[in-house]
Amino acid sequence: LCLEKDIWVATEEAGLIHLSMENDSLKQHPALMSASGKITSLINDNEGQLWFSQPGKIIRTTAPLLRFLRPGDPGKPTEIHVLYTAVDGTAWIADEHKIHHLKGSVEAWELISSYALPVAAMQDITTLYKDPMDQIWIGTIGAGIILLDPATGRWKKLSGNPVIENGHSLAITGKDSSIWVAGLNGLTNYILNENITGELNWQYTNYNKQSGIGSDYVYQVHIDKLNRVWFATDGAGVACKEGDKITNFKGRAGLFSNVIYG
Repeated sequence: LCLEKDIWVATEEAGLIHLSMENDSLKQHPALMSASGKITSLINDNEGQLWFSQPGKIIRTTAPLLRFLRPGDPGKPTEIHVLYTAVDGTAWIADEHKIHHLKGSVEAWELISSYALPVAAMQDITTLYKDPMDQIWIGTIGAGIILLDPATGRWKKLSGNPVIENGHSLAITGKDSSIWVAGLNGLTNYILNENITGELNWQYTNYNKQSGIGSDYVYQVHIDKLNRVWFATDGAGVACKEGDKITNFKGRAGLFSNVIYG
């Protein structure tokens, strides 16, 4: 079975074999095999998954979609607390020592740069996000939001909003010039605006239980393709903001759980 730059081979005794035409590598996948190792048929679906049959069972795997990034040497990141993939295909991670910017290959990390963050304990970092100005938003437990400028390595705490300052952030996401910060004190929506002098600044609106979300504890935020904003809460199920209207779906539409993690 040929998939772009990969060939997947179904065998009688050796199970599933992956041949990469890009780097001339050959890899067997024993973890997917039963004791017999015999594959009787092999197909792929529209989502890029492989389906194959063995005596007495059918197996589906996302193996063609997975690439494992392995540390190139002992000095590279290992204990990773937070992972964020940016739109440019690079990744940002927070480990036990620093925040790292990297791009990955099949075999190893390729580290672009690393940044120390003395203003907060690394284990308190909960979420990362890259804004339209290429700043990295760093959400923490107890230290609010920290903004890192990768070009200079300088950082500053996001100030001016008492809900965020020294607060607890669980998730940061956004689209274009709009950024949402979710945490244990409700939600904040930041909008990037240009003032009359041409300077860019962030204006914000806070949302809480009384705003219609139903809970001040918000675990995740998701913006769909219709620009509706969905909130996963602790105690109030799912809520959705469409335009200026917020609808809470607690106990509705088949959503019986009041605690939604994502």
